[in-house]
Amino acid sequence: MDFTDDEIKHILEEYKKRRDAGRDYYNRYKDDPEFKKKNRSAALAYYYNNKEKAKNNYQNDKEYNNARNSYYYYKSKGKEDIFEQKFPAKYKLLVDRGYINLNNGIHHHQ
Repeated sequence: MDFTDDEIKHILEEYKKRRDAGRDYYNRYKDDPEFKKKNRSAALAYYYNNKEKAKNNYQNDKEYNNARNSYYYYKSKGKEDIFEQKFPAKYKLLVDRGYINLNNGIHHHQ
């Protein structure tokens, strides 16, 4: 799909209007006990309906999160090069996922 500049501008303006309207609605009714009750029940239902999905996402990202935390530790000590040598698989995972950008050999994350 190709959009013209005017169409893109219109889409962004409509999106902003919807976000502003949603924010205004929330701020208007956030202290209403009936709104709170309805919102809490929806959140609770979502939690129970998607519990397995959240568990699967956690399991799928477990290795990535472990690699990211290890990298952060080495980065805080200024030893990114040791991390790269010691854990090449974790380093490759972080590069593949875009957490580590390689620009002129400089390591930094987004």
